[in-house]
Amino acid sequence: MSLAYKRDGSLWVPNREIVPVRRMLPVRRLPHRSIFPKAAISFVQCQQGTTSSSETTNPVSISTSAGNFLVVFTRASGTGANWTITDNTGSNTWTAMPGGMATGPGGTAPSAIMHYSPTVAGVTTVTANFSPVPVSSSVFVLEFSGMATTGVLDTSQDNGTSATTSATSAAITTANANDLLVYGIGFNSSISGLTADVANGWAIPTNGSTVSAGIQYLIVSSIQTGITTTMTWTTTRDSAAYIAAFEAGAAGDDIITIQNQFRIAIG
Repeated sequence: MSLAYKRDGSLWVPNREIVPVRRMLPVRRLPHRSIFPKAAISFVQCQQGTTSSSETTNPVSISTSAGNFLVVFTRASGTGANWTITDNTGSNTWTAMPGGMATGPGGTAPSAIMHYSPTVAGVTTVTANFSPVPVSSSVFVLEFSGMATTGVLDTSQDNGTSATTSATSAAITTANANDLLVYGIGFNSSISGLTADVANGWAIPTNGSTVSAGIQYLIVSSIQTGITTTMTWTTTRDSAAYIAAFEAGAAGDDIITIQNQFRIAIG
């Protein structure tokens, strides 16, 4: 018998009404992730903001759609203790990477951190709030669609490099096949010629670089084991960076047909 199992847990039998199921024991158990396919992740936009005169905040203007996923990468001079992200609605929850602040080697400048929000409300301004106040800062806000709304963070790692013209991220291993990978890097002083890891499919979006920071992303459809990425530039600098993987959302609420045999007791 070909049955359809709805996302709300009810059973749909062809040519019949939906009936309550008291007990349904599959002959072969199917993993949840194989039943409900993942949505296609899409990049929407990236906007940036910079400060250079010891400002307590760095607001970024951006017009986003409710329900879309936002990633914020913040770089600042000095070493930060309490950087937070807010937006003009006050309705969205912003979460920092569990590793906290990334710094250059030995805890030196620059400092960098990544935040994210599966938004419930569209925004027009995203603001980085600094304490203590840095001399300068760069903030990138990236918007994506097709992302999970809960449990979206798969994994993340930070690292720092000293006096180089390239940096390789920390290695991460993803738990999900369909993920969004984001890598942000900040520098202790101005750089030029920042280049993405194009050979491995990474891209710097429009508005994704300043003279002191940059960000790139990659959308994958298979488990990544020990993946790293590298960015290069032309001026020797220290750096602090974050790499993170975020999970795609489910592909809508359509009825999914399961071609298995079931023993069913209808109560």
